[in-house]
Amino acid sequence: MSSDESYHRVNFGTAYYKNRHLIVVAGNDYQSGTALKSVVSFDLETKISTKIIPDLPHASWSCTSTILNDYMYVADNDSSIYRINLSSPNEWEKRNSNLSDGNLLKLFGTSLISDGNNLFSFGGRDGHGNLTSRCLKYLPDEDKWISLSQMKFARFRHVGAIVGRKIYVIGGCTHQRRKTSSVEVFDIASESWSDAPPLPRLPNEHSDDNGICISTAAATVYGSLIFVTGGRKRPFLRSHTMESSYVLIFDTEKQKWITSKAQLPSPISGHGCVFMDGSKLVVVGGKGPESIQAMEDINMFPNWYIIKHFVLLRKLIDEERAFVNIKNVKDRILADEIIVKLVTHLNLDMFRYILSFLISREQ
Repeated sequence: MSSDESYHRVNFGTAYYKNRHLIVVAGNDYQSGTALKSVVSFDLETKISTKIIPDLPHASWSCTSTILNDYMYVADNDSSIYRINLSSPNEWEKRNSNLSDGNLLKLFGTSLISDGNNLFSFGGRDGHGNLTSRCLKYLPDEDKWISLSQMKFARFRHVGAIVGRKIYVIGGCTHQRRKTSSVEVFDIASESWSDAPPLPRLPNEHSDDNGICISTAAATVYGSLIFVTGGRKRPFLRSHTMESSYVLIFDTEKQKWITSKAQLPSPISGHGCVFMDGSKLVVVGGKGPESIQAMEDINMFPNWYIIKHFVLLRKLIDEERAFVNIKNVKDRILADEIIVKLVTHLNLDMFRYILSFLISREQ
């Protein structure tokens, strides 16, 4: 989509704003290793990059970010936390970087997740460089961090994804930089932890006792599905690690990993990814063994995922339990094409809401 050198970076923060703007912040140049402080916003509709958001106050070699109530929060490897109002991005505001016990907060190699009310941070390294299993909660109205119950495993360079009121912490590195396939789930309501199925076993890939071990990957969510892309893996019978091109899909409703043949165009790690229009996976930045474009869009929305919703909707229409009110469309084939587009561009929650509404009207 773009070969702008502004995206030739790794270990940066990403945020997806208003279902249109993909924001990339700081990180480091993957060729020179130079720490960056620039912020670039890519408009997924116009395919234009802009730098209307000010640079971070200082360069950050590694950082993580998320959005909460129009604010983009960035936690860097230098124990600094900033936020900026994306509706009027004038300047960065420094936030509290101390825990409630007075110890300095450091969020290196962590995942930062927003549930729409608060922020959550999992794992990473603490102020002394030690690997942690901690879980932290940030209260934006009080500008305060508090500690919650810890994970089972200490880890960093993992990925986090939120579905409903549960946050999934996937993979990463444990002690001595050993990669793990472990997946832990944090229930926001009860503030408790449980295990989810580990990353799946893959043919000809090194695995621990459970499944493939990946770190420095990227994750995004569509409906009830979590997509884990790329990352660093250790190939079977090899001692070194290398980039991966896998796209791993976890169904949070069925609590199982789905076999997918989809792969990224090139092996990559240290990148970011989001869904665009509910049908394309957009990958930005990252490091790989080949020269790659800064951003790639992949028509990888699983056909079966579209088909099962399409068949259900088609069945409801055929049974006259649901109706598509489209003026001047008498051709069934054309109507089917329109339904496919409707289903493809609706997220799963919206689709369920529409179906429940249509069915309830018949009862």
